[in-house]
Amino acid sequence: MRTSSLLIGILAGLSFSTASIIIRLLTISVESIVTYRLLVGGTLLLILLRPNLTDIKEHIATLLIMGTLLFLHFYLFVSSVKDTYILNATLLVNTTPIISLIILSLIGIEKINKKEVIAVITGFVGITIVSMINPTKGFGKIGDIEALLAALMISIYSIMGRVKLSKNIKVEYIAGLIYLIACLESVLINAPRGLLDYNLSLFD
Repeated sequence: MRTSSLLIGILAGLSFSTASIIIRLLTISVESIVTYRLLVGGTLLLILLRPNLTDIKEHIATLLIMGTLLFLHFYLFVSSVKDTYILNATLLVNTTPIISLIILSLIGIEKINKKEVIAVITGFVGITIVSMINPTKGFGKIGDIEALLAALMISIYSIMGRVKLSKNIKVEYIAGLIYLIACLESVLINAPRGLLDYNLSLFD
C-alpha cells in the first residue's frame, strides 16, 4: 500500500513538473492554456468516471464556487509559470498542503500539535528560501505571488470539497463536471475580450 502510494506520488510530481515545462514552451495566451486545459481534463474525467448527475442537484451552488476556485487556481498557476522561474512556481504552488493545514486549523476542523507547527514553519521557510535563490525575472515578484495565490485557491477548493461534498458524494466522480464549469467560466470571461487563441500553433 505504501509502495503504491509512493509511486503515485512520484508520478504526480513528475507530471506536475512536466506540465510546468510545457506551459513555458507554449506560445498561446495564458487564457487559452487555462481554457483548453480545463476542457480536455474535464472531458476526459467525465468519460472515465461518469458521475451520477441526480446526486449533485442539491450541490449546484457549491459546484459553481468550486469551479470558480479551480479556474482561479489554473489561471494563477499558468501565469506564475510565465512570470517567474519554473522552480519558483512549482515550489510555491506545492505549499498547498501547508496552507490547507493552516486553514483547517483556523476554522477548527483539525488541531495542529507542536510538531506539526514546527513542520509547517520549517516547510514553508525551506520552500521560500529555495524559491528565492534564483533572481526573479520580468515583473519582479509577481510570479511568486501568483504561485502562492494559486496554492491558496486549490487549498480552499480541496477543503470545500471535503467539508461540503465528501459526506454525500465522492468528489473525484464530479471533478470532471467542476473542470467543465471552470472551463465555461474561462470562456465567458475571456472570449468576449478576444483573449482566446483559436489558431493553435502551440510552439514557435
